[in-house]
Amino acid sequence: MKTLVLCAALAIATPAFAAEDGAPGLVASFMRAWDAGDAKALAALFEADADLVTPDGVVAKGRDNIGRFYAAVFANGYAGSKGAAQIVQMRALGASLSIVDARWSIAGAHRGDGSERPAESGIMAAVLEKDADGWRIRALRENRGAADLKPFGP
Repeated sequence: MKTLVLCAALAIATPAFAAEDGAPGLVASFMRAWDAGDAKALAALFEADADLVTPDGVVAKGRDNIGRFYAAVFANGYAGSKGAAQIVQMRALGASLSIVDARWSIAGAHRGDGSERPAESGIMAAVLEKDADGWRIRALRENRGAADLKPFGP
């Protein structure tokens, strides 16, 4: 099963979130959970009614289902892989809601026979929302169809 993960999106804290205690904690928690292959900890970083759409068209709705999805991802060769990201832009949609556009990549995943999968990359958008417990992931959309985000116009 090929898939991408939010660790790419959250690997770098953005200036708009830097002043908020929750965002750096969210980033650090996500990376620790990914590195540990901990699907339950990853799911806890999403809003209860969040949704995730992968480049393969898999749709996971709700924190519990997202946790099951990540557990399947890790069981299918992504445990131990490394994600990276570069946030291209971030826009506040309100005091407690923002959208992030980023480039992502994943390397070091393995096939069922143990051979290494080719590195994966693409672009993604993540909607982050601040609740009483801090910043959480509301929605994530990952895409392999475009390798980069390119500005249009002057």
